[in-house]
Amino acid sequence: MKPMQNRKSFAHLCRLALPALLLLFLFFPATVAQKIPFNNFTIQNGLPQNSVNDIDQDRNGYIWFATQVGVARYDGFEFEYFQSADGLADNFVNCMLMAEDGRIWFGTEGGLSVFDGELFSSFYESDGLVSNYVDKLLEDKDGNIWVGTAYGLSILTEDSIVTYSKGKIITDNSIVDMFLDSRGRVHVSTYTLPGLTVFENPFISHCDTIEEIIWDIAEDRDGNIYYATQGVGIQVNSGIGAKMLGRDQGLTDETVLSLLVDSNGDL
Repeated sequence: MKPMQNRKSFAHLCRLALPALLLLFLFFPATVAQKIPFNNFTIQNGLPQNSVNDIDQDRNGYIWFATQVGVARYDGFEFEYFQSADGLADNFVNCMLMAEDGRIWFGTEGGLSVFDGELFSSFYESDGLVSNYVDKLLEDKDGNIWVGTAYGLSILTEDSIVTYSKGKIITDNSIVDMFLDSRGRVHVSTYTLPGLTVFENPFISHCDTIEEIIWDIAEDRDGNIYYATQGVGIQVNSGIGAKMLGRDQGLTDETVLSLLVDSNGDL
C-alpha cells in the first residue's frame, strides 16, 4: 500500500503545483519581452558631445541633436555636424524649432540661426534681437518666430523684429515658458518677477493676474488652459472664469513643474 500512497501524494502535489507552474510560464516570457533594447550614442560612436540640450525630428525624418559644440543631424546610420564655421551663430545650442515651412531654427548662446536645408542665416542683437542668449523658441499660427531669452522677448515677423522687455508688456525679462493655444494666442510666463502675458498677436496683449512663477502651460480638448505654478497648485482658465487645483482637490504638492494632457484628455 505504501507505493500507491506515494503515487497518490505525488499526483495531489502535481495538481496543487500545476496552476503555479502555468502562471510562471505565462509570465516569464512577458517579463523577458519587457526588456527594452537601448541604442546609446556618445562621443565614442559619433555624437559630437555628450551633453544634449534638445532633440527633434525634421520633416525628412532626420533626428537633430543640440549640443554644446554645435548641432548633429542623424540619418539612422551616421552623424553630420554643423558648427559656427558652417554658419551657426554659436556652437553652444540651447534649443531647436522645426518650423512649418521646413526651416529649422536654433537658439544659441550667441544668437539665433535658421537652416533652410542648405545654408544658415543668423540674427543678433545688432539686427534687433533683445539678447543673443536664446533658450526658448515657438512658432505661432501665422509663422512668426517667438524668441525667449533671459533678457526679454523678441518676435520675428515677416518684415520686422519686435522686442519686449521688463516693464514693456511683459512682467519681467526672464522668460520661463511660451505656449501657443488652440485660439492662436501665445502665453508667456516670466521668472524673477512672476507674471503672465497673453498675446493675441505680436502687437496686442494683456497681462493675467497670476502672480506666481508658471513653469508649464497646457490645454485640454475643451479649450481649458492649465498653468503649473510654484506653490499654489494648478490654475485653470476656462474662458468664463478661473479656479485653482491644490491639495484640497487631491494634489500631493502645490509646486507643479510639468503638465501633459494625454490622448484620452486626462491631465
